[in-house]
Amino acid sequence: MSIKLDHQIVRDVCDHCKCAFKVIRGSIYEDNNGIAIYLAAMHACDSGKLVDLAIAIRQGYKGASETSAIALKVRPTATEVLMNIVDPEESFWKREEYLVKLMHRKEALASPLLESFFHIADHIVKEIPEVTSYLDK
Repeated sequence: MSIKLDHQIVRDVCDHCKCAFKVIRGSIYEDNNGIAIYLAAMHACDSGKLVDLAIAIRQGYKGASETSAIALKVRPTATEVLMNIVDPEESFWKREEYLVKLMHRKEALASPLLESFFHIADHIVKEIPEVTSYLDK
C-alpha cells in the first residue's frame, strides 16, 4: 500500500478549558487515488498529551460497502505511541457528519478495514510533522 498524505492546519478552541489548539486535517491517497480523510486534534485539556484522531475510509475501498470511520486516542509514552479505538461519544469528532459512519469500538475491531485504519494512523503519526513534533515534545 503506497500511501501519501496531505494536510492543512486549522485552529479550534476547547469547549471545556477555552484554550486554542491545532487541528490537522487532510486526505489520504493510495496510488494517487483518494481513499480516506483524517482529522487530528492535538489538545489534552486535563488528561495529558493526546491526539484525538478520526479516519474515514471511503465506500468502495477494498470492497467496503459504505464509508466508515473510526475514532482513536493517540498518546505518547516514554518508549512508544499508543493508539486506542474509542466509541464515538468519547471522540472530539463525534459531531462531524461528513465522517458519515463513526463506528463503535466493538464494530471497528471487527471491521475488515481495521488493518487499513491502523496503517493510515501510523502514517499520520510518523509523517505529519505537526503531529510527530507534538507527540515527541
